[in-house]
Amino acid sequence: MTPTVKCVTQFCGRKAIEAIRIQALPDFWSRMPLNVHPQDQAILAGPDAGCFNLDYPPPAFIGDIVNAKVVILLLNGGFDPEVTPAEFPDTASEVAYRDRLARPRLIEDRHTAPYYLGRNYTQWLREGRAAVLNAVAYRSRDTGDACVARLAKVLPSAEFHRTWLRETLWPEVSAGRRFVVVNRWGLWNGADAVFRNCDFATGWHAARSRDLSRREYDAASRFLARQTG
Repeated sequence: MTPTVKCVTQFCGRKAIEAIRIQALPDFWSRMPLNVHPQDQAILAGPDAGCFNLDYPPPAFIGDIVNAKVVILLLNGGFDPEVTPAEFPDTASEVAYRDRLARPRLIEDRHTAPYYLGRNYTQWLREGRAAVLNAVAYRSRDTGDACVARLAKVLPSAEFHRTWLRETLWPEVSAGRRFVVVNRWGLWNGADAVFRNCDFATGWHAARSRDLSRREYDAASRFLARQTG
């Protein structure tokens, strides 16, 4: 877990500047009082936003997004009328989930949706070596709903994710300090294109797979091995 870092830019080293930029993502979600970010409130309060369930905290990202060396791009949070309520049996569980958005850390099973616990990259999430970033934070029953695609284009939080991807994550990846797996890309509205033809990115292979493809998994594994070798 990395604390918020403040400094005057001309007196900051590279690592300090990177920390400030990376921390912008959890700082953004730390300003969410309940289950909707204030910047999204007006749009999601409208009559045409019924595709999202807003009863529970949104999975904007999963894992230690600040320190993870591999970032896996997915679409949006899922909602299951039986499974999701079981994840949040009381107010304390919702508070704990929002705290993990404000202060990212390694996943714990009791605070993580079953979806992310059954993947071929789950162990990386537990170890803090990988994190998941959703294009759209909010939960829907059907990711393919036209309503989800439409709102992905206009929600301020989704635009913030795209900007963070291009302006913060891309410099890290292009310098070889991080690795991106574009596992699913439909809701990123082209922001993922910056990683194409980069030696430290892979993906665009298995749009319907819950797990990383063999090519994606092997490429990320090789990168992680070099980090610890």
